[in-house]
Amino acid sequence: MTASATPGQVVGLDLLRLAAALLVTIYHLTYLEWADPHQRGSAAAAPFLAYVGWTPWVDTGWVGVQIFFVISGFVIAYTANGRSPSAFVRSRVLRLLPGIWICATLSLVPLLLAGSPLTETIQRYLLSLVIFPTGPWVASSYWTLPVEVAFYALMFLVLCRDRFDRLERVVLVLGGMSTALWIAMLAFPAGEAGDLVTRLATHRLPKQFLLQHGCFFAVGSMIWILREKGPSRVRILALALFAGAGMVQIASEAHQAGAWASLPMSALPAEAAYLLALLFVAASLRWNVAAHHWLGPRAAVVRAMGLMTYPLYLLHQPIGIPLSAWQLRAGVPPTLALLVSVAVIAFFSWVVAMHIEPLVRAWLAPKLQALDRRLPAQWSWAGRPTRPLSGTADGVARA
Repeated sequence: MTASATPGQVVGLDLLRLAAALLVTIYHLTYLEWADPHQRGSAAAAPFLAYVGWTPWVDTGWVGVQIFFVISGFVIAYTANGRSPSAFVRSRVLRLLPGIWICATLSLVPLLLAGSPLTETIQRYLLSLVIFPTGPWVASSYWTLPVEVAFYALMFLVLCRDRFDRLERVVLVLGGMSTALWIAMLAFPAGEAGDLVTRLATHRLPKQFLLQHGCFFAVGSMIWILREKGPSRVRILALALFAGAGMVQIASEAHQAGAWASLPMSALPAEAAYLLALLFVAASLRWNVAAHHWLGPRAAVVRAMGLMTYPLYLLHQPIGIPLSAWQLRAGVPPTLALLVSVAVIAFFSWVVAMHIEPLVRAWLAPKLQALDRRLPAQWSWAGRPTRPLSGTADGVARA
């Protein structure tokens, strides 16, 4: 089947998004609430001690974020290819902001009911609405959004230079810088050099410049480039190096998380989940046409599940944590409490994704287009399609 005849939706990526969101959700609802040293021993943490026995199975669910970054690297490379800078910005604004505005607003209710100070809550709310890089936000999971925006900004700069046909070089630099950091982590475990590398690997500022997580975006983007242009030694080697750097980052994060919580944490489950996710991405792309033929009209249901993951990610802490705490205090068995919480979050996420977000996007889209029309004449280049990265591999399907 030719590229043009291939379905645009990669159903496997929608399913992987959902799996990654559930990993993070279960991690927060079963482990972090009692393991967080800032509230360990408090009344808020007490109900979640019911999940202590689940620790070996849930304590590395944060790896869902790294999986999200890989998917984002693939999807953003695909959606930016050949677009004008202004069209790319519009698409990202319409994808990110309506969900944040809706979910942050919904999050106000449980925060205020829990007794959060009004001034502090309003501050968190406003900073969440604009994706302020350093927070504080209405939920700690919002930290990934500024990292995503940094990757979008890099793609925007490439489009502004009308050099998307040279995306491969940009990805090699991005992934190479991040890989160099994680190689240095292995090479300098101690001493002054080790202290410097550790600061780079843990500090907030390098995170905003993609130094820590750039390898994951690079993995996703390189997978897309391989599909578009076919394999080469450089591409395969780069993909292997970037994926290996991701393994080191995951091991480092597990070590840091264990030290932070003063609890033993093995990186093996997170690394296994990451490798399985990469294999699942490859399988999803290889058999996407067959998956569409098998699913038929049900592919739309899978697409809805993929769209739900964004509000699910944004709502699972503000809604899921107080709901779980209430159930556990009432004596609901831990497994049932978790299932009920996830079901309620999923319901709200479906309502947001299927009914509210489309309305907000429909309201916002013409306003963004109107801004485009007001661009000064000297900025007319911003509205012109850019040179795409042209595929050369026979039969390679687009996402």
